[in-house]
Amino acid sequence: MRKKFKIKKPFYKKNRFWFFLVFLFSFFLFCYFLFFSEFFSIKEIEIPNLKSPMKEQIENTILEIVKENFLKKENIFLFNSEKAKAQILKKFLTIEEVKILKKFPKKIEVLVKEREPAFLICSQNCYLVDKSGILFKEAENENFLKIEKEEKFDFVLGEKIFSKDFAQKILKIKEETEKLEIFSEKVKIEKERAEFETKEGWKIFFDLTKDVDFQLKKLKALFEKEISKEKRKNLEYIDLRFGDLASVKYKNLK
Repeated sequence: MRKKFKIKKPFYKKNRFWFFLVFLFSFFLFCYFLFFSEFFSIKEIEIPNLKSPMKEQIENTILEIVKENFLKKENIFLFNSEKAKAQILKKFLTIEEVKILKKFPKKIEVLVKEREPAFLICSQNCYLVDKSGILFKEAENENFLKIEKEEKFDFVLGEKIFSKDFAQKILKIKEETEKLEIFSEKVKIEKERAEFETKEGWKIFFDLTKDVDFQLKKLKALFEKEISKEKRKNLEYIDLRFGDLASVKYKNLK
């Protein structure tokens, strides 16, 4: 019996070869379109609700990072938004939060939230501190509650000098005392004691390691039941630090 031999086709005549070739060509064409064509080249950087010169400085920071990729292309897919975010937060201490959006095909949108000053801390110069306790800018003529600390230290912009809990307690006291028409210009911090000096010349002592809400409740009760507006003129201090009691001292009048 005679055997039949099947003649093999050359590889270039096989369907699989052409299918693979078409796939490879399409893949490279697709990659070229994504990464090399002008269609996805970044042409616009938008930073809404931010004034110059910071706006221009942030734009320049973004532009520096745009080409920092292995292809050196201004491509929206290759743009490292996380790196840009980190750089902005590092360079611009007055900015609290940054969100970077890629608006395809050609636009980068940068949304920033600036820090809001909560109070001042002063040595030779005064500096702004936000509600998280971060020292972020040298003060000019801003009028905020001034904090004085017992210990001396060097100011370093960008550092957290108070815990967020500490800052929130100070702000809580400020807000609640203002509702009682008690206005403070400065606070002296000595370990756990916060000494609020009012514009009327008398002081209030709080313990920041204890329940501030309870201490404020005692203060409110004093002004509702015991201390009239007339008596306020002669106050020296109110101490709210100990237990259920509130110690009140009046000036010695002759």
